Amino acid sequence: MKRTLLLTTVLASACVSIVQAAAFEVASVRRNLSDEPPGGRISLPAGGRFEANNVTLRTLIRTAYDVENFQISGGLKWLDGDKFDVNAKAEGNATWPETRILLQDLLASRFKLMLNRESRAIPVYAMVIAKGGPKLGPPTDPACQPPPLGACGGIRIVNRNVLSGVNVSTGQLARVLTTFMGRPVLDKTGLTRVFDFKMDWVLDLPRSGEPPNPDDAALQSSGPSIFTAVQEQLGLRLVSQKSPVEMLGVSQAEEP
Repeated sequence: MKRTLLLTTVLASACVSIVQAAAFEVASVRRNLSDEPPGGRISLPAGGRFEANNVTLRTLIRTAYDVENFQISGGLKWLDGDKFDVNAKAEGNATWPETRILLQDLLASRFKLMLNRESRAIPVYAMVIAKGGPKLGPPTDPACQPPPLGACGGIRIVNRNVLSGVNVSTGQLARVLTTFMGRPVLDKTGLTRVFDFKMDWVLDLPRSGEPPNPDDAALQSSGPSIFTAVQEQLGLRLVSQKSPVEMLGVSQAEEP
């Protein structure tokens, strides 16, 4: 069932036990007029601060609601074009989940953002544990936290067909695999620990939005598919199925 809601009302009031204040103590939102393409970075420095540089409204929505790009729809021409810098500070040392709630309020107040939310069954890949168990190495530095909570760790894409991960979770791995699979990859492993890994495979298709690469044809005969690599190298498996996924439709937004 569809529900239209203003992002600062129901969500903020539902989280009063989690967040002491429903809004950032101070916040600045500015247009980024640089010639750099959208992308930028999002970070959480110490002291309850939130920083986003050269990011689009889609990226801010994705961050605030912990969703992927495929879960966000809307006809706004500038959703993926206009770029913004956001600098904000929460009262105290807000955690990452708390900061997301504050960012939801910021999007409602500064962008006048309204969403339609619905659950829709769509084709996905469920990432599960393969027979024989996971083959995920222990983290080299258990205290390290990947961005946005820390400055170390994370997943790196090398030469289009190698993934290298340091101190990451299966949830992070599923998000990255989504960019290669043409449909969402959902983490159904039940694993909560972090790990290091390296995986190489052969691209079956170019990633979404990328033109064909003439080198891909040569790679096709030189290595495993991504399905085989995930199973043999990581001890996980990608299973095709349909699953309900929350979808967010942008029904209103204004440039701040």
